[in-house]
This record gives sequence, C-alpha cells and structure tokens, in this order.
Amino acid sequence: MKEILSLSLRQREILSLLLFKHGPISVKSLISKYQLSSKSIQNDLKVITRQLALQNISLHTEAGSVQIIISPQQRE
Repeated sequence: MKEILSLSLRQREILSLLLFKHGPISVKSLISKYQLSSKSIQNDLKVITRQLALQNISLHTEAGSVQIIISPQQRE
C-alpha cells in the first residue's frame, strides 16, 4: 500500500496496527495505548477512513472495534 503522508504520526501508527492485525482491534485498546479520549481516537479513525477511501480501502467499525477490509495485494 502506498504510504499516506498526510496522516499524523499517531494516525500512521494506528493505521500500521490495523494493517498488521488480521482482525478487529478494540477502540478501548487504542484509547489505552495512546492515553487519549474516545473522541480523539474516533477523530483519528475518521481521518484514516477518509484517507483509505481514496485508495478504495474500507475501515470497518462494529461493536467498539475497528478493522481494515483489504486484499493481500492492497497491503503491499
């Protein structure tokens, strides 16, 4: 996947976690890891979602968790 330069360092770290985890990550774990509010994490996820959409990649959120829906070819 092409590097997305318009993301903040934290947003790129979250994106990296999502890319290498083959399954959902809980929003609570992101809140804990980055010591941020739920609102801050949700805002980061919105930015990541918009950037991924430009590359036809979906960020799926459900029941307090988030994961990237991506083909193996798109991960590169």
